Amino acid sequence: MPPQLRQDLLSNEWVCVAPDRLKRPHSVIKPNHRKKTPKNNCPFEDPEKSGNKVLVNTKEVFIIENKFPAFSLKNYCPITEKLGLYKISEAIGHHEILITKNHDKNISDLGVAKLFPIFKTIQNRIIFFKKDSCVKYVSIFQNWGERAGASIYHPHFQMFAIPIVPSIVSNLVNISENFYKKNKKCIHCHLIDWEIKQKNRIIFENKGAVAMIPFAAKEPFLVRVFPKKHISSFENTKESDLIYTIQALDFVLKHIKKNLKNPDYNLHIRTAPVNIPSGIEKNKNYHWYFEITTKFTIFAGFEENTGIEINPIDPIDATKIIKK
Repeated sequence: MPPQLRQDLLSNEWVCVAPDRLKRPHSVIKPNHRKKTPKNNCPFEDPEKSGNKVLVNTKEVFIIENKFPAFSLKNYCPITEKLGLYKISEAIGHHEILITKNHDKNISDLGVAKLFPIFKTIQNRIIFFKKDSCVKYVSIFQNWGERAGASIYHPHFQMFAIPIVPSIVSNLVNISENFYKKNKKCIHCHLIDWEIKQKNRIIFENKGAVAMIPFAAKEPFLVRVFPKKHISSFENTKESDLIYTIQALDFVLKHIKKNLKNPDYNLHIRTAPVNIPSGIEKNKNYHWYFEITTKFTIFAGFEENTGIEINPIDPIDATKIIKK
């Protein structure tokens, strides 16, 4: 296939899919010799003993305050002020870490039964953050491996509850709202239906969820996992829909580990903003999903100069590689 510019339906971002740049799609896949940290040197094995403040302690996870938070908790909301040409504000919010209790097993190794209570705890934590009226968005993600930004080997999630809606999120929400106004349907539901009919980028499907590689994937093995039911916010997902979606996520993570040789990755929960003022309804047309971005390519000169990423693997080929 010759190089092709493609626009992502959900973000409006352009991507250059250029499979001719590789002789074989498998050539980017190399064994990942990830260095393990011994348990006795791990600060997350016994967080309290390591000097961390433990906020939640369940059978599956600890939640601790980040010792070096990017956002600091205060008893007031930040005020945006002018500084010459610029706007500034205190970085007030919550910055916590959710730590799974198995040092040697990443979430790809736990299975649905153990993943469900972890994500249920995340739901409950978002509900807790929403009680803080200053919070406008909750960012939750896992960095797995050094190339993905993880400084500690022990599996964990970062959780930020912040007083602004990031531009990338507001862009996604606005695109969803504009599509609904024009077409009277959810853009994500429309995309899901179309991709299921096409079949060639679907990695996994069950009664309540679907996992796929986007038509305009920015990276070789970027995967999105959607609940089929229209749900705008992760924390409002019912248990049955959450289980279906976790089943899909579990399948994807296991196959990524096996068929892509255990790469570094980022796992995001792409959910709607919180505490939106009364009368603003655009969030209801958003549709939450998991997104996994594996670390095989480098964001270099062209990407920095244009914001257009070059994906050297056709998403159809990438789908075949993951699901085999």
